[in-house]
Amino acid sequence: MRKMKIVLWLVVLAVLAVVVWQNQAFFMMRQSFHVNPGIAGPYVTPELPIVVICAGLFLIGFLIAYIYGLYGYFKQNKTIKHLNATVAAQTEEIQNLQRELEALQPPPVTAGVADPTPAPEAPAADA
Repeated sequence: MRKMKIVLWLVVLAVLAVVVWQNQAFFMMRQSFHVNPGIAGPYVTPELPIVVICAGLFLIGFLIAYIYGLYGYFKQNKTIKHLNATVAAQTEEIQNLQRELEALQPPPVTAGVADPTPAPEAPAADA
């Protein structure tokens, strides 16, 4: 499966490279953005090649996805810590219950060992 992912990514990168190579004139054309938020005066970006604008937008999207992934990662770590604490508490409780059970059980009787003290003999009944 890992090799399949590598091959898939290589194919995607090759297709992307072919698209950029065949459309070099478009991607090297310079363009600027005009933004007028209404609160402040209008803002005009310097003229940049479209390929730089596309790369910048890609990086912004990648950064947003990365931050969203970090949120999930921290949430999972918090859940894992909580579950590990629960496991530790339950393990401690199991050990305490096993100790209580061992304390309540009578000591085992060893078979085959004779009692060194002789048993008292019953008096003989005269008939």
